[in-house]
Amino acid sequence: MGDDLVGPGVGNEFGHCEDLTFVRFHQKVLNRSRKPGALVDTVPAITENDRVRARRILAERCHKPLRGWKCPRTSLFIDLWHSLSPNAKWIFMVRHPCLVVDSLRRRDDQGPWWWKSDTIKVRTWCEYTRECIEFASVNPEKAIVIELDRALARPARLTAALSEFLEHPIGNDLFRSLYQESAIRRRLPLFSTFILPLDYLRAMRLYSRALSMSAI
Repeated sequence: MGDDLVGPGVGNEFGHCEDLTFVRFHQKVLNRSRKPGALVDTVPAITENDRVRARRILAERCHKPLRGWKCPRTSLFIDLWHSLSPNAKWIFMVRHPCLVVDSLRRRDDQGPWWWKSDTIKVRTWCEYTRECIEFASVNPEKAIVIELDRALARPARLTAALSEFLEHPIGNDLFRSLYQESAIRRRLPLFSTFILPLDYLRAMRLYSRALSMSAI
């Protein structure tokens, strides 16, 4: 899953575990593609140079019998990576949009105008989530959708679903050794997010669709 990973930070004392090579590649392409004044990242335009760099990143890991990476920005690059690694399997973890907004707010320093950023965060969640569930709906044999709260409540079903999907055994003991209940907030305090009503409705429609697709 990578040798050079994003370490601990505000909001995640255990480390984000994102492969820095993928993180930097995705961020560089997004920075170049972002339109002036844009507040939310969308699927970027991929150049031939991007494809060459992406192939090199995969080739650097081809000596490993089992390999993968975690990076949320991958959601906007699914078509690129799928075209270069068509046999890859995709695990899409979906979380309630308001919990995501709450988590990002506690991690990011927004200053006195933090409340204005909640709608931007939920729009970003929509962009990422839409790409994931659209791919999963078209490629059910290549992708699995898992709703996070259900997974945490049913760890045995989580490990069984992942073992079957990946065709690789994952034991319940592994989950119990890694999961820390105190590290994640599963319920929101009242009035903890400030999201425009239309954006909230759009997010909840996407979330409902993800729930219907969840393997757990």
